Amino acid sequence: MNESGNLLVFRLDARRYALALESVDRVISAVDVTPLPAAPDAVMGIINVAGQVVPVFDLRLRFRMVQRGVSPADQMILACAEGRRVALPVDSTDGLADLPPEGWLAPEEVLAGLTHLRGILRCGDGLILIQDLAQFLSADESRALDAALGCAGASGS
Repeated sequence: MNESGNLLVFRLDARRYALALESVDRVISAVDVTPLPAAPDAVMGIINVAGQVVPVFDLRLRFRMVQRGVSPADQMILACAEGRRVALPVDSTDGLADLPPEGWLAPEEVLAGLTHLRGILRCGDGLILIQDLAQFLSADESRALDAALGCAGASGS
């Protein structure tokens, strides 16, 4: 990752996080999330994006933050995770940032088992945790989501 502006930085509460730009489709205004019975806990529900049913991933749950519903002031990042289009509710987006060749840590340098992180970027004013969407759902959670989407009569791809 050495291209200019290769991270999309976003906020949850006062904390900053990022996604690799290559996994991001676009950012939209928040919409109402429809609950999806039998979906894994990490999935808040589903939304309709141009006729496609898209699962909504709960980043707050993964980062052990206080849970809350989606607010009309929030944004949703539409992204691709392992070939699956997903939506990520966030408080706001801060724009693009570069991932410097130095100044970031691999997650295992901080703590073993942080599989949902791609890295941790050290900045002058704090840290930015870089989310790894490919690791967001476990294999069991992915199968449960596929089954829940199938029961809803929707396609997960």
